[in-house]
Amino acid sequence: MILPLINRRVSKYMKKTLWCEGILRHEREEIVAFIEEAAKNMSILVGEKGIMEGKAKVVNSYLLGFLVCVYNGQDMAANWCKAIRKYPNLRAFADNMCAEHFPERNITPLKEDGETNGKIQ
Repeated sequence: MILPLINRRVSKYMKKTLWCEGILRHEREEIVAFIEEAAKNMSILVGEKGIMEGKAKVVNSYLLGFLVCVYNGQDMAANWCKAIRKYPNLRAFADNMCAEHFPERNITPLKEDGETNGKIQ
């Protein structure tokens, strides 16, 4: 008797939470469009020299971390990887920042389609 009541309350709470987070409000196509728009805006911000003219700033570090995660985790971020590949300046930015700040580590993002420096393929 009490179990169905608990299930209904949990279900109602989860639906409300997911709706507030935007999960149930948007279709897959809308989410992919958001990702593509975000990748385009990142490319515009980075330009040729990086955000803030390539000076070592928190924003550049944040963007670098995000791009390295996307490039090296293609299976987990397939839509992001597909959208970001359209903008070669983002790949160049990530490669240059990794080479400058982490030369001793092999964390360079995806080089070519399918080549991943031993990361997820």
